[in-house]
This record gives sequence, structure tokens and C-alpha cells, in this order.
Amino acid sequence: MKVCPKCKIEKDEYMFGVCRSRRDGLQPYCKQCNIEYQNKRQADDPESFKEYQRRYYRENRDSRLRYIKGRIDERAEFLRGVKESNGCKQCGITDHRVLHFHHRDPSQKSFNIASGSSRSLSKLQQEIEKCDILCANCHAILHYKQERDGTLKVNRGAPRTF
Repeated sequence: MKVCPKCKIEKDEYMFGVCRSRRDGLQPYCKQCNIEYQNKRQADDPESFKEYQRRYYRENRDSRLRYIKGRIDERAEFLRGVKESNGCKQCGITDHRVLHFHHRDPSQKSFNIASGSSRSLSKLQQEIEKCDILCANCHAILHYKQERDGTLKVNRGAPRTF
């Protein structure tokens, strides 16, 4: 337990960010107070805040890119595991390269799972729960049948002009 000097509330240590230079290894203010401070700072002087962000990115570019790549790889491995452990609901194939996530109810779709590498694992899991896993062939057949039945509204976009 640690007391935040700003809000004066005793909180669990996980409520404080990491700060390796401090003796206890934690930031002095709790995460909530830190967020409020950053939001106020950004609102008071947006240009200096943007400059700070640019400078921080320039100085830490390589470590940020390593972090982002690691996060993307972690999500890809998670999705691969989900696909392989379940397989196609129709035919049973388990090759992750041909498996897709099919939203049972498209109106409940929050985002496309394949492009969800920036989402948290819990958000990905919530979205996956709305889906069936189908191989590319079974997925195409299902969409074809739904289009024919009129149960799937497909947005084809504007016609092409050549």
C-alpha cells in the first residue's frame, strides 16, 4: 500500500506507474492523478505538449518501435493460438493461415479482428466471443448463401470507373 501525495488516498501498489529511478520503484502519484495532470498540462499548453511528444519519440524511437512490434507479434500469436485450438466450425480444418473470424451478427461488430493489433487482449477476446471461426472456403460459402437469402447486406461501394 502507498499513499498518493496528490489525492491523499492510500492505494495498492499496482495503482502506481513504474519508475526505476525511485527507491520504491514506483511513481510518486497514482495513475489517476498522473492522467489528470497530463490532461491538464495538454489543455493548458497544447503546443508545448506536442513538442514534448515529438522530442520524446525522436529520443526513444527505437525502443518504441521494438515495443510496438512486440505487441503486434504478441497479438498475432494469440490470434493464431485461438484459430488453431478451435479450427473451422464447419469442416474442422485447423491451419491458421486459412481461418477467418466470422461475426455471427454484423451489427454487433466493434472492429475487424484481423486489424485489431492495437487493441488490448481483453478487447480482442470480447470481439472473438462474437465470432465463429471458419476457413476461407466455408466463410465464402456462408456469405454467398447469406447474400442470396437477403440476410447479409453487402456494401459494394461505388461502381468503378475505368
